[in-house]
Amino acid sequence: MKIEVKGKTYKQITKLDLSNRNLTEVPQEIFQCINLRKLILSNNLINNIPPQIVSLRKLKVLDLSHNKISQLYANVFKLPALETLNISYNSLNKIPHQIKESNIKNLLVQNNLISNIDVKAISELEKLNISYNKLTSFVLKQGDFNLRHLWISDNPIKKFQISKPCVPNLRHIHVYTSEIASDCSLEYMKLAIKKGNSYDVFETLEDAEFRKTIDSINEKKLDIPIASNRPELNSKTDITTTNTPNVGISYSWDDEKHKEWVLNLANELTEKGIFVYLDQFDLKPGMDKNHYMENIIFKSQRVIVILTPNYKLKADKRDGGVGYEYSIITSEIFDSQDENKFIPVLRSGEIDESSPIALKSRIAIFMDDDTKFEDKFDELCREIHHEPKTKRPKLGSKPNY
Repeated sequence: MKIEVKGKTYKQITKLDLSNRNLTEVPQEIFQCINLRKLILSNNLINNIPPQIVSLRKLKVLDLSHNKISQLYANVFKLPALETLNISYNSLNKIPHQIKESNIKNLLVQNNLISNIDVKAISELEKLNISYNKLTSFVLKQGDFNLRHLWISDNPIKKFQISKPCVPNLRHIHVYTSEIASDCSLEYMKLAIKKGNSYDVFETLEDAEFRKTIDSINEKKLDIPIASNRPELNSKTDITTTNTPNVGISYSWDDEKHKEWVLNLANELTEKGIFVYLDQFDLKPGMDKNHYMENIIFKSQRVIVILTPNYKLKADKRDGGVGYEYSIITSEIFDSQDENKFIPVLRSGEIDESSPIALKSRIAIFMDDDTKFEDKFDELCREIHHEPKTKRPKLGSKPNY
């Protein structure tokens, strides 16, 4: 496979996205990109990472999600600059012990086949997402851990214990569970009831007033609307190529009028050659809505956040689906790997009363006035297509003085 980035040699490439290419192996040309900082190989058919990966000594972010990898070899952990490794949606059955010897701080291994974990291997991690695996035990009661954020949703946890002195920096445990069996850990259930976000984790774990029953934390079935017909892209570009931008839309179901406005926005974006992930298109009865929300945030190149006072209220309180989705958004923002991923769009209210805390400093597109929809919609499309209306001119030559 020939890798081409317009106007750049291999050594000048710092970011490379080869997702959705049906690759069965990592192209050898990649290893000539010795200044690569970010490599995305998601949504392919790769089952092995060759030893030549060690040549990418400046690589900070490696995304191998949605492949067919069942084992990671030591060479991946020899990358001196690697900080974030995403190997979610693969077939791993364990977290390699070599990770402790690496400089990796953020590890995403959700949706694999991991049934047990060597806690010594994760002692240096700051963020760990191990949701949707087969873990039956998670115990941190001896040793020193740098963990700050832990995602551990939908695991059949029977033993769950975290000792505060071992994890002094732990601030959030993100937990969701679709169903809890009678033999699940009581401590795990407590966190699930808290909607997965506790600003004081240990206060939650030590709550003496906890009186909920197992039945009360089994999620009730929600009335999810039948998916609307997804419009066709007004473009000959295949969504499996990297030329087609894709976005997710995060919003609150304020009322039917607001839902209709969001659906219309998604339809209009599709007409402009932008693939849109939207619950009204994709969610069907029986699907896991939380799993879908995670996919929207992690899989989308950009995420449009529709700001309203109700969205802010639910987001800041971590309430319901918006709260769960917002907790994922905040973790992505704090990772700071792509500071422009989230596009705030103000739909109603003043900006201060509609922006949750993590988005307050972000520049928003104001779409609260329908008489200016066309202009603002054009601004949004240009941002997603990377076609700004005002472009920086080429730098001229120095005058002869």
